[in-house]
Amino acid sequence: MDLLSESLKGRLLFAIPKKGRLNQKCMELLSGADIQFTRSNRLDIALSRNHNLALVFLPASDIPRFVGEGNVALGITGQDMIAEANVENLVTEVLPLGFGKCNLQIQTPERGPLQSLADLAGKTIGTSFDLLAGKFFASQDAQRGDGKETKVEYLDGSVEAACTLGVADAIVDLVESGETMRAAGLHAIHTLMSSEAVLIQSNKKVQNNAHELLIKKILSRIKGVMAAGRYVLCNYNIERKHLESAITYTPGRRAPTVSPLEDDGWVAVSSMVERKHLAESMDGLENSGAHDILVIALDNCRRGISTSSRLNRLNKYSYMVTEPKSQGASQAMLYATEGIDTDKDLQKPMVGVGSIWYEGNPCNAHLLGLGQRIKKSISNAGITGYHFGAPGVSDGISNGTFGMAYSLQSRDLIADAVESTAGGHWLDGMVVVPGCDKNMPGVLMALGRLNRPGLMVYGGTIKPGQCGGEKLDIISAFQAYGKYLNEDSTKQAEEKRYQTIRNACPGPGACGGMYTANTMASAAEALGMTLPGSSSFPAEYDEKKAEADSVGDAMMNLLVNDIKPRDIMTKEAFDNAITLTMILGGSTNAVLHLIAVAHSCGVSVTIDDFQRIAEQTPFIADLKPSGQYVMEDLQTLGGIPNVLGYLIKKNYINGDLLTVTGKTMGENIERWQHKYGALPEHQDIIRPIEKPIKETGHIRILKGNLAPGGAVSKITGKEGLHFTGKARCFDNEEDFVTAVEQGTFTKGEKVVVILRYLGPKGGPGMPEMLKPTSLVMGYGLGNDVACLTDGRFSGGSHGFVTGHIVPEAYEGGPIALVEDGDVVSIDAVKNTLHVDVTDEALKERKSKWTPRSPRVTQGTLYKYIKNVGDASHGCITDA
Repeated sequence: MDLLSESLKGRLLFAIPKKGRLNQKCMELLSGADIQFTRSNRLDIALSRNHNLALVFLPASDIPRFVGEGNVALGITGQDMIAEANVENLVTEVLPLGFGKCNLQIQTPERGPLQSLADLAGKTIGTSFDLLAGKFFASQDAQRGDGKETKVEYLDGSVEAACTLGVADAIVDLVESGETMRAAGLHAIHTLMSSEAVLIQSNKKVQNNAHELLIKKILSRIKGVMAAGRYVLCNYNIERKHLESAITYTPGRRAPTVSPLEDDGWVAVSSMVERKHLAESMDGLENSGAHDILVIALDNCRRGISTSSRLNRLNKYSYMVTEPKSQGASQAMLYATEGIDTDKDLQKPMVGVGSIWYEGNPCNAHLLGLGQRIKKSISNAGITGYHFGAPGVSDGISNGTFGMAYSLQSRDLIADAVESTAGGHWLDGMVVVPGCDKNMPGVLMALGRLNRPGLMVYGGTIKPGQCGGEKLDIISAFQAYGKYLNEDSTKQAEEKRYQTIRNACPGPGACGGMYTANTMASAAEALGMTLPGSSSFPAEYDEKKAEADSVGDAMMNLLVNDIKPRDIMTKEAFDNAITLTMILGGSTNAVLHLIAVAHSCGVSVTIDDFQRIAEQTPFIADLKPSGQYVMEDLQTLGGIPNVLGYLIKKNYINGDLLTVTGKTMGENIERWQHKYGALPEHQDIIRPIEKPIKETGHIRILKGNLAPGGAVSKITGKEGLHFTGKARCFDNEEDFVTAVEQGTFTKGEKVVVILRYLGPKGGPGMPEMLKPTSLVMGYGLGNDVACLTDGRFSGGSHGFVTGHIVPEAYEGGPIALVEDGDVVSIDAVKNTLHVDVTDEALKERKSKWTPRSPRVTQGTLYKYIKNVGDASHGCITDA
């Protein structure tokens, strides 16, 4: 020992955890920093061969005390150990190391009576963190003031078994993945602190100048190793005219290195790129025209590279206008806004709250107030919130009129508005608050484009209306006119029609069935972009208010952990969303919208993905429009989370994917079902997988000589799987309505109604044919008339309907060439859509076809016509 003591003289001492995962990670870190040593199995001290340094291997719990007392100069341990040792004033956390992340949590038996902090009053808590637990429960006892004293018992090892063995009522312990706790039948009810491994230094002054220089060298090397793990070097060649676009994907730490090539007009670029953004950056470079893209791994980085760079700030975007002296005018304007009262307020993250608000529509009228409530929650979490509005169009109000031309383009207008607000003002994150149909995809597209921390809060569904003991909704109102005509427009029929429309919508909230709004809200929850239950809490329920009140903490968690929409909205997540849409019998609009949202996230989703999932997914939800129940009814069964939980159990949904809570969907649902219970077995709304309404999905992707680019059909099984009839062609919606009003359709005669020149460009805006399908169903023609269109159908449409036909009539697609009397066949088994006309005859008709002028020649709809893509590719406008 004297010989060892002699060897340690003059050496800087560095304490390392002696075993476990922290030890393994530390060894990797030291190797990367080229700290060479050999450790004897019998000794807990190792001398460095290339530095005047000795490593001391200690239990992680002892390291804070040894460093704090100055026995060793440096150490690596967990933040939990520092807090438990009570030496925060004796050491400095020099560097977070990014590993050893865990939470110190209170865990109780999952099925026991102790499910809140209040329940633990006077109980026994087992823990190896008796100092932290003792302080926490002493504070809880004092706050209650009921005289009950919670007892904290120290346990050394196997703490998770304490409840099972009857040693304690609850435990406080470190939790990494939670698997051990779940195996022991425990779950978390409160987190005392989050922890990760940190490099700490003694606050006692270093007396040896050589040691001070060595400490700086070690810190620099460790920072370099960590930065090398975060970055790669990206080299590529590009034409100078495309350089500005490419640099947006490879901005580098300060700026990229750009060198001219001998090939005139070309440059070589070298830039550091974060590993987690590499795939996204390479996609962007390819799209910008870069060639010879080469990615090189880094062993070490120095000078200005640190793990606590501006990229890890909570205000990683807003600092661009809140910090530089050159942006004084920006700061002057911000000082005039609500929430910026002190200089420190400018350092807070800034988050936008985007309400798609319009008081003339029940789907959106309440979203101003809901957004204000969310803003308050955000402010309470230490975030500066800025509330703004974006425009939306009510499908229910505009349907059946030219106003419907504005509906689909409003989706992209919303995406542009939210993107512009956040991008233009350097907001650090977004909370988006949609209500009506196009709102949901619009805000999700914006979040995907921006890829900054954000989440969606759905405005919620409407309660059903009541009239004469009958439950009503918006589709009741749409079908009321057809019923009125079918009953010969009598005075009694008029009274029934009037009472239906007067009572169908009793208050705020989106249309109540599994129409487009609830379909897209449910899909957003399946994607992982909402808090649990958001899609099924009705607008006027207290649960919706509680959801709004919880957003601040959720948003802060997203910012702290830098969880972004593209981390969540992956290809697997879109598969989950499509699967849920099939299960619920959701709107065909989901095809357009999910393809468009995926495009905004850099994910490829095609119409073929919908057919693939439809073939393997049953339709099991008895929800309107084809069924009898509405979303409020589903909420009584635990809502969409319980449906997702059931589908995870049946292996239809992947529960291991990340969500905006920072947890997986499976973890969210486990917590949800502890509170609400699982999906009840004996109910009529969600059928068992084994006894479906239809064995495959209701959305079918049809192709054939009438739709070579694809079409989308909604076949729930109640309409049959095949339909053949003679075509009756209408070049606008109004002429068809007139034909029904004049009684030109005969019950028992099979007719395929062709509604055309209603596509994305021809409509324009691909209007929904809800008025025609409602007339068909209300008039009692549901078994005799099938509707085909290059427009869309509402989520409320039902019957034998096929839309999204590509190419559209405006562009000379085959649908423009169909003539009255042609025989049209729809086969939802073979997935074909065919007109019984030879290729030669279609070719001859095409030669005589004359393109039509656009219906509008200026304004937002004209811009839409010029930019919109076809329906099979999501009608996107930024391709």
